[in-house]
Amino acid sequence: MNLFSEFPILPISAWEEQAKKELKGADLAEKLNWKTPDGFEIEAFFSNLPAPAWESYLTESLVAATDALGRNWRNRLLLEVADEKATNALALDMLNRNVNEIAFEVTGKAAHVNLDTLLQEIMLPFCAVSWQLNADEAAEFVRRYLAYTTAKGYARENLSGRLDINSASDDLYFTLADAVQGTSLHVVVLNTVGETISARWASALATAYRLLNHVPQANALLPHMAINHTLTNSYFAEMAGMRAFRLLFAEMAAEWVPDYSPAALHIAACTGFEVNERNQKDPYWNMISNTTQAMAAIIGGCNTLEVTPHQKGIEPVDSFGQRIAINVSNILAEEAYFGKNIDPAAGAYYIEQLTEKMLEAIWQRFREMV
Repeated sequence: MNLFSEFPILPISAWEEQAKKELKGADLAEKLNWKTPDGFEIEAFFSNLPAPAWESYLTESLVAATDALGRNWRNRLLLEVADEKATNALALDMLNRNVNEIAFEVTGKAAHVNLDTLLQEIMLPFCAVSWQLNADEAAEFVRRYLAYTTAKGYARENLSGRLDINSASDDLYFTLADAVQGTSLHVVVLNTVGETISARWASALATAYRLLNHVPQANALLPHMAINHTLTNSYFAEMAGMRAFRLLFAEMAAEWVPDYSPAALHIAACTGFEVNERNQKDPYWNMISNTTQAMAAIIGGCNTLEVTPHQKGIEPVDSFGQRIAINVSNILAEEAYFGKNIDPAAGAYYIEQLTEKMLEAIWQRFREMV
Protein backbone atom coordinates (compact mmCIF):
# COMPACT_ATOMS: atom_id res chain seq x y z
CA MET A 1 0.00 0.00 0.00
CA ASN A 2 1.26 3.45 -0.93
CA LEU A 3 0.18 5.89 1.76
CA PHE A 4 0.92 8.90 -0.44
CA SER A 5 -1.53 7.69 -3.09
CA GLU A 6 -4.12 6.62 -0.53
CA PHE A 7 -3.76 9.89 1.39
CA PRO A 8 -2.61 12.58 -1.07
CA ILE A 9 -0.87 15.72 0.16
CA LEU A 10 -3.44 18.51 0.17
CA PRO A 11 -2.74 22.24 -0.07
CA ILE A 12 -3.38 24.30 3.05
CA SER A 13 -6.37 25.91 1.30
CA ALA A 14 -8.12 22.52 1.32
CA TRP A 15 -7.61 22.24 5.07
CA GLU A 16 -8.96 25.76 5.50
CA GLU A 17 -12.07 24.94 3.46
CA GLN A 18 -12.69 21.81 5.51
CA ALA A 19 -12.21 23.74 8.75
CA LYS A 20 -14.73 26.35 7.59
CA LYS A 21 -17.28 23.60 6.95
CA GLU A 22 -16.68 22.11 10.38
CA LEU A 23 -17.05 25.55 11.96
CA LYS A 24 -20.16 26.31 9.88
CA GLY A 25 -18.62 29.38 8.29
CA ALA A 26 -17.20 30.94 11.48
CA ASP A 27 -14.01 32.99 11.23
CA LEU A 28 -11.01 30.62 11.33
CA ALA A 29 -8.64 33.02 13.02
CA GLU A 30 -11.14 33.95 15.68
CA LYS A 31 -12.06 30.36 16.47
CA LEU A 32 -8.77 28.51 16.06
CA ASN A 33 -5.82 30.85 16.43
CA TRP A 34 -4.16 31.10 19.83
CA LYS A 35 -3.86 34.59 21.30
CA THR A 36 -1.08 34.14 23.82
CA PRO A 37 -0.58 36.00 27.12
CA ASP A 38 2.62 37.36 25.56
CA GLY A 39 0.54 39.40 23.13
CA PHE A 40 0.93 37.58 19.84
CA GLU A 41 -1.18 35.24 17.76
CA ILE A 42 -0.29 31.72 16.62
CA GLU A 43 -2.10 30.04 13.74
CA ALA A 44 -3.88 26.74 14.27
CA PHE A 45 -2.18 24.72 11.51
CA PHE A 46 0.74 24.99 9.12
CA SER A 47 1.90 23.31 5.92
CA ASN A 48 5.33 22.94 4.29
CA LEU A 49 6.93 25.83 6.15
CA PRO A 50 10.65 26.29 5.43
CA ALA A 51 12.95 25.70 8.39
CA PRO A 52 13.95 29.01 9.99
CA ALA A 53 17.53 30.12 9.44
CA TRP A 54 18.36 29.73 13.13
CA GLU A 55 17.11 26.13 13.47
CA SER A 56 20.28 24.30 12.42
CA TYR A 57 22.38 26.80 14.39
CA LEU A 58 20.41 26.02 17.55
CA THR A 59 20.49 22.26 17.00
CA GLU A 60 24.25 22.32 16.39
CA SER A 61 24.72 24.28 19.61
CA LEU A 62 22.76 21.68 21.57
CA VAL A 63 24.90 18.96 20.00
CA ALA A 64 28.00 20.83 21.17
CA ALA A 65 26.57 21.08 24.68
CA THR A 66 26.05 17.35 25.09
CA ASP A 67 27.61 14.10 23.88
CA ALA A 68 27.06 12.25 20.61
CA LEU A 69 24.66 9.75 22.16
CA GLY A 70 21.86 12.16 23.07
CA ARG A 71 20.73 14.92 25.39
CA ASN A 72 22.22 15.30 28.83
CA TRP A 73 20.86 17.40 31.65
CA ARG A 74 21.62 17.41 35.36
CA ASN A 75 19.00 15.94 37.68
CA ARG A 76 19.20 18.34 40.63
CA LEU A 77 17.90 17.90 44.17
CA LEU A 78 17.81 20.60 46.85
CA LEU A 79 18.53 19.56 50.46
CA GLU A 80 18.24 21.80 53.50
CA VAL A 81 21.21 21.36 55.81
CA ALA A 82 20.13 21.01 59.43
CA ASP A 83 22.52 18.24 60.47
CA GLU A 84 25.60 17.70 58.32
CA LYS A 85 25.91 13.97 58.96
CA ALA A 86 22.23 13.21 58.24
CA THR A 87 22.22 15.42 55.14
CA ASN A 88 25.38 13.74 53.87
CA ALA A 89 23.77 10.30 54.21
CA LEU A 90 20.72 11.50 52.28
CA ALA A 91 22.87 13.11 49.58
CA LEU A 92 24.87 9.90 49.06
CA ASP A 93 21.65 7.91 48.80
CA MET A 94 20.24 10.31 46.21
CA LEU A 95 23.47 10.28 44.17
CA ASN A 96 23.02 6.52 43.91
CA ARG A 97 19.52 7.14 42.52
CA ASN A 98 20.82 9.02 39.46
CA VAL A 99 20.82 12.50 40.97
CA ASN A 100 23.90 14.24 39.56
CA GLU A 101 23.59 17.67 41.16
CA ILE A 102 23.12 18.09 44.89
CA ALA A 103 22.21 21.58 46.09
CA PHE A 104 22.71 22.38 49.77
CA GLU A 105 20.57 25.09 51.41
CA VAL A 106 22.92 26.76 53.91
CA THR A 107 21.39 30.25 54.05
CA GLY A 108 22.37 32.02 57.24
CA LYS A 109 24.73 29.27 58.39
CA ALA A 110 27.30 28.94 55.61
CA ALA A 111 30.13 30.07 57.90
CA HIS A 112 29.46 27.25 60.34
CA VAL A 113 28.86 24.33 57.98
CA ASN A 114 31.35 21.51 58.47
CA LEU A 115 32.39 20.72 54.90
CA ASP A 116 34.34 17.60 55.85
CA THR A 117 31.22 16.02 57.35
CA LEU A 118 28.70 17.33 54.82
CA LEU A 119 30.74 16.30 51.76
CA GLN A 120 32.21 13.05 53.08
CA GLU A 121 32.53 10.46 50.27
CA ILE A 122 30.91 12.82 47.74
CA MET A 123 33.28 12.70 44.78
CA LEU A 124 33.16 16.26 43.42
CA PRO A 125 34.69 15.49 39.99
CA PHE A 126 31.77 13.13 39.25
CA CYS A 127 28.79 15.25 40.31
CA ALA A 128 27.85 18.90 40.60
CA VAL A 129 27.53 20.46 44.05
CA SER A 130 25.59 23.70 44.47
CA TRP A 131 24.87 26.03 47.36
CA GLN A 132 22.13 28.44 48.41
CA LEU A 133 23.27 31.21 50.76
CA ASN A 134 23.15 34.90 51.56
CA ALA A 135 25.29 37.55 49.89
CA ASP A 136 27.18 38.46 53.07
CA GLU A 137 28.30 34.82 53.43
CA ALA A 138 29.27 34.16 49.83
CA ALA A 139 32.84 35.46 49.44
CA GLU A 140 34.20 33.78 52.57
CA PHE A 141 32.30 30.57 51.86
CA VAL A 142 33.70 30.31 48.32
CA ARG A 143 37.21 30.84 49.67
CA ARG A 144 36.65 28.08 52.24
CA TYR A 145 35.03 25.73 49.73
CA LEU A 146 37.87 26.13 47.23
CA ALA A 147 40.42 25.56 50.00
CA TYR A 148 38.56 22.35 50.92
CA THR A 149 38.62 21.09 47.32
CA THR A 150 42.33 21.87 47.01
CA ALA A 151 43.09 20.03 50.23
CA LYS A 152 41.19 17.01 48.89
CA GLY A 153 43.28 17.07 45.71
CA TYR A 154 40.43 17.92 43.31
CA ALA A 155 41.48 19.74 40.15
CA ARG A 156 39.74 23.09 39.68
CA GLU A 157 38.61 22.22 36.17
CA ASN A 158 36.60 19.29 37.56
CA LEU A 159 34.48 21.43 39.91
CA SER A 160 30.93 22.14 38.75
CA GLY A 161 27.72 23.44 40.28
CA ARG A 162 26.39 26.87 41.10
CA LEU A 163 25.92 29.39 43.87
CA ASP A 164 22.40 30.78 44.31
CA ILE A 165 23.02 33.97 46.25
CA ASN A 166 20.27 36.03 47.81
CA SER A 167 20.54 39.77 46.98
CA ALA A 168 23.98 39.63 45.33
CA SER A 169 25.48 42.91 44.12
CA ASP A 170 27.34 43.41 40.84
CA ASP A 171 30.62 43.78 42.72
CA LEU A 172 30.06 40.47 44.52
CA TYR A 173 29.40 38.71 41.22
CA PHE A 174 32.64 40.11 39.80
CA THR A 175 34.61 39.10 42.89
CA LEU A 176 33.25 35.54 42.86
CA ALA A 177 33.72 35.11 39.11
CA ASP A 178 37.37 36.06 39.54
CA ALA A 179 37.76 33.64 42.47
CA VAL A 180 36.40 30.62 40.54
CA GLN A 181 38.37 31.08 37.32
CA GLY A 182 39.45 27.71 35.97
CA THR A 183 36.37 25.93 37.36
CA SER A 184 32.93 25.22 35.87
CA LEU A 185 31.17 26.80 38.83
CA HIS A 186 28.35 29.24 38.01
CA VAL A 187 28.40 32.09 40.51
CA VAL A 188 26.42 34.64 38.49
CA VAL A 189 22.94 33.11 38.59
CA LEU A 190 20.26 35.40 37.18
CA ASN A 191 16.57 34.72 37.79
CA THR A 192 13.85 35.30 35.22
CA VAL A 193 11.18 37.71 36.49
CA GLY A 194 7.96 38.89 34.86
CA GLU A 195 4.26 38.35 34.27
CA THR A 196 4.62 36.57 30.94
CA ILE A 197 7.19 34.13 29.61
CA SER A 198 8.64 36.61 27.11
CA ALA A 199 8.86 39.31 29.81
CA ARG A 200 10.67 36.94 32.15
CA TRP A 201 13.29 35.97 29.61
CA ALA A 202 13.67 39.62 28.54
CA SER A 203 14.36 40.62 32.15
CA ALA A 204 17.15 38.04 32.43
CA LEU A 205 18.62 39.16 29.11
CA ALA A 206 18.58 42.82 30.24
CA THR A 207 20.21 41.98 33.59
CA ALA A 208 22.92 39.97 31.86
CA TYR A 209 23.55 42.81 29.40
CA ARG A 210 23.91 45.32 32.22
CA LEU A 211 26.39 43.11 34.05
CA LEU A 212 28.47 42.38 30.95
CA ASN A 213 28.49 46.06 30.04
CA HIS A 214 29.73 46.92 33.52
CA VAL A 215 32.52 44.39 34.00
CA PRO A 216 36.01 45.18 32.62
CA GLN A 217 36.44 41.66 31.16
CA ALA A 218 33.15 40.17 30.02
CA ASN A 219 34.89 37.06 28.68
CA ALA A 220 35.90 36.20 32.27
CA LEU A 221 32.31 36.57 33.51
CA LEU A 222 30.42 34.75 30.74
CA PRO A 223 31.62 31.17 31.53
CA HIS A 224 30.35 31.55 35.10
CA MET A 225 26.92 32.94 34.22
CA ALA A 226 23.74 30.85 34.42
CA ILE A 227 20.04 31.59 34.13
CA ASN A 228 17.58 30.17 36.65
CA HIS A 229 14.02 29.86 35.34
CA THR A 230 10.94 28.74 37.28
CA LEU A 231 8.61 26.93 34.90
CA THR A 232 4.88 27.39 34.38
CA ASN A 233 2.19 25.19 32.85
CA SER A 234 2.38 26.97 29.46
CA TYR A 235 3.77 23.85 27.83
CA PHE A 236 4.69 24.93 24.29
CA ALA A 237 5.42 28.54 25.26
CA GLU A 238 8.00 27.34 27.81
CA MET A 239 9.79 25.35 25.10
CA ALA A 240 9.78 28.28 22.71
CA GLY A 241 10.87 30.82 25.32
CA MET A 242 13.89 28.79 26.37
CA ARG A 243 14.95 28.13 22.78
CA ALA A 244 14.52 31.79 21.84
CA PHE A 245 16.48 33.00 24.85
CA ARG A 246 19.46 30.76 24.11
CA LEU A 247 19.69 32.25 20.61
CA LEU A 248 19.27 35.85 21.78
CA PHE A 249 21.78 35.46 24.61
CA ALA A 250 24.39 34.20 22.14
CA GLU A 251 23.65 37.13 19.84
CA MET A 252 24.14 39.56 22.72
CA ALA A 253 27.23 37.83 24.14
CA ALA A 254 28.91 37.96 20.72
CA GLU A 255 29.37 41.70 21.28
CA TRP A 256 32.06 40.81 23.81
CA VAL A 257 33.11 37.32 22.68
CA PRO A 258 32.74 37.10 18.88
CA ASP A 259 32.85 33.30 18.74
CA TYR A 260 30.41 32.78 21.64
CA SER A 261 28.21 29.73 21.06
CA PRO A 262 24.63 29.21 22.32
CA ALA A 263 25.93 25.92 23.75
CA ALA A 264 27.99 27.82 26.32
CA LEU A 265 24.96 29.16 28.19
CA HIS A 266 23.79 27.21 31.24
CA ILE A 267 20.01 27.26 31.74
CA ALA A 268 18.72 25.85 35.01
CA ALA A 269 15.01 25.08 35.12
CA CYS A 270 12.89 24.41 38.19
CA THR A 271 9.27 23.28 38.19
CA GLY A 272 6.87 25.61 39.95
CA PHE A 273 3.34 25.66 41.29
CA GLU A 274 1.24 27.93 43.46
CA VAL A 275 -0.37 26.48 46.56
CA ASN A 276 -4.12 26.75 46.09
CA GLU A 277 -7.32 25.12 47.28
CA ARG A 278 -7.11 22.35 44.69
CA ASN A 279 -3.60 21.11 45.42
CA GLN A 280 -3.98 21.62 49.15
CA LYS A 281 -6.74 19.02 49.02
CA ASP A 282 -4.79 16.83 46.62
CA PRO A 283 -1.00 17.45 46.50
CA TYR A 284 -0.67 14.69 43.91
CA TRP A 285 -2.12 17.13 41.39
CA ASN A 286 1.32 18.78 41.38
CA MET A 287 2.88 15.55 40.07
CA ILE A 288 1.09 16.11 36.76
CA SER A 289 2.22 19.71 36.34
CA ASN A 290 5.74 18.75 37.47
CA THR A 291 5.92 16.16 34.69
CA THR A 292 4.66 18.37 31.87
CA GLN A 293 6.85 21.28 33.00
CA ALA A 294 9.87 18.98 33.11
CA MET A 295 9.08 17.76 29.58
CA ALA A 296 8.90 21.36 28.32
CA ALA A 297 12.22 22.24 29.96
CA ILE A 298 14.05 19.26 28.47
CA ILE A 299 12.67 19.84 24.98
CA GLY A 300 13.46 23.54 25.34
CA GLY A 301 17.10 22.70 26.06
CA CYS A 302 17.69 23.12 29.80
CA ASN A 303 21.06 22.08 31.25
CA THR A 304 19.81 21.46 34.78
CA LEU A 305 16.37 20.30 35.87
CA GLU A 306 15.09 20.54 39.42
CA VAL A 307 11.67 19.03 40.06
CA THR A 308 10.05 20.56 43.13
CA PRO A 309 8.59 17.87 45.42
CA HIS A 310 4.82 17.84 44.99
CA GLN A 311 4.26 18.36 48.74
CA LYS A 312 6.36 21.52 49.09
CA GLY A 313 4.47 24.35 50.75
CA ILE A 314 1.53 22.07 51.51
CA GLU A 315 2.96 19.53 53.94
CA PRO A 316 6.46 18.48 55.06
CA VAL A 317 8.51 17.03 52.22
CA ASP A 318 9.32 13.39 53.00
CA SER A 319 11.47 10.74 51.34
CA PHE A 320 8.56 9.72 49.10
CA GLY A 321 8.20 13.27 47.77
CA GLN A 322 11.94 13.52 47.11
CA ARG A 323 12.00 10.15 45.37
CA ILE A 324 9.07 11.02 43.11
CA ALA A 325 10.70 14.36 42.25
CA ILE A 326 14.01 12.89 41.14
CA ASN A 327 12.30 10.04 39.31
CA VAL A 328 10.38 12.43 37.04
CA SER A 329 13.72 13.27 35.42
CA ASN A 330 14.89 9.65 35.50
CA ILE A 331 11.74 8.32 33.82
CA LEU A 332 11.80 10.99 31.11
CA ALA A 333 15.44 10.15 30.36
CA GLU A 334 15.41 6.37 30.64
CA GLU A 335 11.85 5.27 29.87
CA ALA A 336 10.42 8.08 27.72
CA TYR A 337 13.79 8.33 25.87
CA PHE A 338 14.02 12.12 26.12
CA GLY A 339 17.76 11.62 26.45
CA LYS A 340 18.01 9.97 23.03
CA ASN A 341 17.09 12.97 20.86
CA ILE A 342 19.22 16.08 21.06
CA ASP A 343 16.69 18.54 19.63
CA PRO A 344 13.22 16.95 19.38
CA ALA A 345 11.53 20.28 18.63
CA ALA A 346 13.53 20.80 15.43
CA GLY A 347 11.21 20.67 12.42
CA ALA A 348 8.01 21.03 14.45
CA TYR A 349 6.21 23.82 12.59
CA TYR A 350 4.16 24.91 15.57
CA ILE A 351 7.10 25.20 17.97
CA GLU A 352 9.26 26.86 15.32
CA GLN A 353 6.60 29.51 14.69
CA LEU A 354 6.09 30.01 18.40
CA THR A 355 9.87 30.40 18.84
CA GLU A 356 9.90 33.02 16.07
CA LYS A 357 7.21 34.99 17.90
CA MET A 358 9.06 34.60 21.19
CA LEU A 359 12.27 35.86 19.60
CA GLU A 360 10.50 39.01 18.48
CA ALA A 361 8.67 39.55 21.78
CA ILE A 362 11.72 38.98 24.01
CA TRP A 363 13.92 41.20 21.84
CA GLN A 364 11.33 43.99 21.81
CA ARG A 365 10.95 43.91 25.60
CA PHE A 366 14.71 43.73 26.02
CA ARG A 367 15.18 46.86 23.91
CA GLU A 368 12.63 48.66 26.04
CA MET A 369 14.47 47.68 29.22
CA VAL A 370 17.94 48.73 28.14
